[in-house]
Amino acid sequence: MQLDMLENIYHDNLNQKQAIYSHHTKTTLANHLETIYVVCHKMVGSSFFKKACLEYLRQYYLTEYDLTFYGGFFSEHLTDIIEHKLPKNNIKKEGLNCLPDLAKWEWAIYQALCGPNYFNVFHHADILSKFDVQDKRIIFPERCILLESKYPLEKIWCAHQTEAMNQKEYVLNIECGEYYWWIGLVEGKLLIHPLTKLAWLFLNEVKNKGFMPVLEQALETNQYFNFTDILVDLLMKGQLILLE
Repeated sequence: MQLDMLENIYHDNLNQKQAIYSHHTKTTLANHLETIYVVCHKMVGSSFFKKACLEYLRQYYLTEYDLTFYGGFFSEHLTDIIEHKLPKNNIKKEGLNCLPDLAKWEWAIYQALCGPNYFNVFHHADILSKFDVQDKRIIFPERCILLESKYPLEKIWCAHQTEAMNQKEYVLNIECGEYYWWIGLVEGKLLIHPLTKLAWLFLNEVKNKGFMPVLEQALETNQYFNFTDILVDLLMKGQLILLE
């Protein structure tokens, strides 16, 4: 019965009881999005954000009880708004170009905090002097996220944690470039690490292929020593996890 209600809350032809349930559910989902995308909300203001949330609810239905994964397409939704629904001469448009990437940043933090909390054996064992990667269980932690952007998202995010900075001026004058990060939860701590492009590419390979195929490729191409140096550094920082 509840699943039937979830499928019908977006319809207009609801009776009074259904309308009350629909309103409550939409309010809850909008509040959920606001909890995740705090800085995005600050950047655009309540009116813009609430309208964006209501449009998101109509486009992306809630299909299960667990809210952990609801809101994952908000970045794409903001991209559509900025590119297709704002007037071309809108004075806010230039300052909002970084908004979709900022939404990816906030979603990454939210997912990390909701994800598994890994224990990294590498931090607690005396293995550096005899470290042999070929007999170790090494993984890219689940729900940890790799991000890349031309915007300095961490600086923008930090700037909007305070009201002391002229936020509009800051966003409009940010320097574009190449930025890479790893965001995740390890041993009870949210970790945000800036990465070099090389480290980002290495981690992305491990994430997509698994550790052993990447190791085998390094051995085949005579890149094992470089591979080991990068690997030890990533293990020390917790961006890769050594399991028992």
